[in-house]
Amino acid sequence: MINSTVKTLEKSQIEITLTISADEVQKAYEKVLEEVVKNAELKGFRKGKAPKDLVEKSVDPNKIYQEAFQTLLPKAYHEALTKHDLHPVMDPLVDLISPKELSAIKNGEEVAFVAKTCVKPKIDLKNYQDEIKKLKAKDAIWVPGKGDPSKKEEKKGPAFEEIIKTLLDSTEVELAEILIEREANRFLSQTLEEIKKLGLTLEQYLQSTQKTAEDLKAEAARKAEADLKLEFLLSEIAKEQKIEVSNEDLERVISENKDPKAQENLRKQSYLLSSILLQQKTLDFLKNL
Repeated sequence: MINSTVKTLEKSQIEITLTISADEVQKAYEKVLEEVVKNAELKGFRKGKAPKDLVEKSVDPNKIYQEAFQTLLPKAYHEALTKHDLHPVMDPLVDLISPKELSAIKNGEEVAFVAKTCVKPKIDLKNYQDEIKKLKAKDAIWVPGKGDPSKKEEKKGPAFEEIIKTLLDSTEVELAEILIEREANRFLSQTLEEIKKLGLTLEQYLQSTQKTAEDLKAEAARKAEADLKLEFLLSEIAKEQKIEVSNEDLERVISENKDPKAQENLRKQSYLLSSILLQQKTLDFLKNL
């Protein structure tokens, strides 16, 4: 039996406590052990023919439990999501809470985990349309026309980056810290890979840019927060404005690529492609306000 309880925390964060009965744990343990026995090679026995008790004594039980929980945990987690009608926006951070360590697990004892994640944040679009329109009205300046002699003047509006900044400044998205932290860590990993490709060590890079490790972390956190906020805002605006991506939209983009293999790959990733097109349509809506 697998039981679950949910605790709601601030900023859309949730903790799901998963309690797996001793019977479930033991069944998963035995299943993994059977596979270990099939592939075991002990002295004096042909492969897979060694007695189960001897094989069990020869392997680290922690490794067996680790493999067992690789199957049990996803099952328990998804059952909890269905039971409590939860729709997380990130993969969970899972910790063993009872017992404290795998090595302390004993036959006949249940095991408990806590999975920390977050659901869609609270979003307040406020008067973003009015603010963007004000920006456009304010920044719509007249400059000398170019090219066509009969055209003496032309209108220039705000840069798209200014529109995005106005959108971010005029709305509220209550982001969970664990979500920002995960995205920031991803950015840091990308930065470290780029530094490595340049043939530099982290220390050399920091020295050349006159930055500290803390500066990099702070930059990653700011970028993570801004990117996540924009992503959720675009999704909410698309919903508000009933912006959608049709099958015709997908096929048009796919057909623009003349490589059959590329077309096939795009069709396999139609969900991702649809998400990208939806964002682009929403950005176009903002440009045209």
